[in-house]
Amino acid sequence: RSGVSIADCQRLVAALAAPDAKGQRVVFRQRGTTSLEAEWATLSGPSIGVGDAWAFAVAEEQQRMLGQVGLPLGTTIVETEHPYKAQSDSWSRSVRVKGSKELSIHFGSKCRTFDGCAVLGIKKEIIKVAGVGVRVQFKTLGEESSCEQMRGTVIETRSGGLMKVRIDDEDLRHSSIYAKMVSQAVLEKSTTSGHLDEDSKGSLVMCTEEQKRVQVRYGKGVKVGDEISAFVVDKTFLASPFSVSGFLGPGPAQEDGVQSGWFLDLGSTLQTDYTLGQMFAEQPPDAEADTNARLEHMLKLLQGFLDLTDVTLIFVNGLEANLLPSAHAKYAKDTTVGDEIAAFEASGGYLIISAFKDKGPAQEAGVEVGWRLNLDKVVGQGLIGAKSGSKNVLGQSLNKADDISTEKLIAEPEKLLSMSSVTLFFEPASLDQPDIFTGSGDSGWGGGEPVKVPSDTATFHFHTDGDGRDFVDRRWGIFAVVVPDEGETPSQEVIDDLAERWVQVTERATGFANGMSLEQEDWDEARLRALCKRHGWDFEWMTEDGERHRRMRAGEERARQVATSATARGGGGEAAWWSFNSTAEALKSKVWSRNAARTTQAQADVVRQDHEDPTLAGVDVRGLKLAAGPAR
Repeated sequence: RSGVSIADCQRLVAALAAPDAKGQRVVFRQRGTTSLEAEWATLSGPSIGVGDAWAFAVAEEQQRMLGQVGLPLGTTIVETEHPYKAQSDSWSRSVRVKGSKELSIHFGSKCRTFDGCAVLGIKKEIIKVAGVGVRVQFKTLGEESSCEQMRGTVIETRSGGLMKVRIDDEDLRHSSIYAKMVSQAVLEKSTTSGHLDEDSKGSLVMCTEEQKRVQVRYGKGVKVGDEISAFVVDKTFLASPFSVSGFLGPGPAQEDGVQSGWFLDLGSTLQTDYTLGQMFAEQPPDAEADTNARLEHMLKLLQGFLDLTDVTLIFVNGLEANLLPSAHAKYAKDTTVGDEIAAFEASGGYLIISAFKDKGPAQEAGVEVGWRLNLDKVVGQGLIGAKSGSKNVLGQSLNKADDISTEKLIAEPEKLLSMSSVTLFFEPASLDQPDIFTGSGDSGWGGGEPVKVPSDTATFHFHTDGDGRDFVDRRWGIFAVVVPDEGETPSQEVIDDLAERWVQVTERATGFANGMSLEQEDWDEARLRALCKRHGWDFEWMTEDGERHRRMRAGEERARQVATSATARGGGGEAAWWSFNSTAEALKSKVWSRNAARTTQAQADVVRQDHEDPTLAGVDVRGLKLAAGPAR
């Protein structure tokens, strides 16, 4: 399922598996002199990156744990980090268990946040699934200042959360980006039919709710073409026409998670890398060339990327999209609206779905009981069809413009149920969805009744102001088990045991994000010397001899400073600081200065000395020797 062959998996296990401290055989990401990254580089062009492969393995182990405790298929864990970071943060996550009518949410007993400013909320999602017919708003590629917000309808869903979207005609005609690329004939086609053909070139785009954006750096000596086999162009996706065809071998793009089929964000790439921007400054031979000619010219330039080194390329898995609170349900020629919808109920000038009969396109697009029909769009669709002479636009019963009105549809809603070959437009009766549950602090999480969500989709939203930096235990976070309405309700003991094991396994598999360093707890000589070296300090043990030598050096330094100062004042004599004549003169000068100070202080008893102090004058310094001894 991960796209890695069984043979490659066996090679990885053989190189990285070994018994752990408990004797259990496990796969290590780093084992001895080898690592997962090193072994991954030897594989023959895997379709996913090494990081995604490891994350896939962790997810498989987590699912195995859910099965071991007897939780039903579809059970999902929603959690924060343990503890969550003491910084301002917010996130939202939607969980859907397809086919479930109700979800039960159980919390672990250890759940807690620091205070009321760190809150988890749960609500029933209005648009719960990106199915065919769901309306989306997406953002075009390129720099933020040049991006456009456009709308469209999902016409196909693909693996990995990708959605093939047909762009709205109105947005397509008024887009400054598309107006230069889509032929005028294609745009004018919609003025008579009301809609662009689903296969019209340039009218499609590939979107995703969870965009992955990767900036890949190819260093000096590393060619783009050593990894990527080629770039291809798809003229039906003018918003992102260039994509990765495949891989020749390992490289930085795959290490960062880029897969075959990912799109090159050409606009952002040219803005990021000046060299590449200069390459694309060259205009096509014919400045008035049509879209096809311009795309072919750009593709030719793009293939030149394969020979480059020291460049940065930006890839995305799709255009970033948000689900809108509306949906289109298209009923085929052999399917009536009544095959899916049991009844409409007129209320406040609207037709509200009161019940469903069976599965169908409306429910696939996320429509639920209580949603209302947009009658203006239904009537407008019928008027366009009637004017163009098209039949069966709203069924045989309403194929004349004179018979189509919102009043008649409200008065006779059963006529809608008999229609086929029609597209209906639905929207929620209200966009105000209050939280079903809010939790914060240390109470109300575990041990109580589970939170019930009357839908197959629940949305969790968490926010914290970042307080509690010094209180790790009070920031343990959230561990919620989302269980579909099948089987027995798990006990609190089962939930708590699962939380303990889940956190341990996840932390162990995740490992350390940064390099690990080991330091001794005690301060030995090696560590002390390293500390002194870092700060430029002198290192010396506090022994008796060491202290004596230190004091001697300090005394010699003071004597040198005094002697140097005295020599400068005398203007002559030997310059060497150890000259005893200079030392004697300095001593005599110091005594004279002390006597003078005493004379100044004693104003009542003045002692005057007209000649040299006979005590000093009689000292014969020629035979004098200096000796040092311990201070007393």
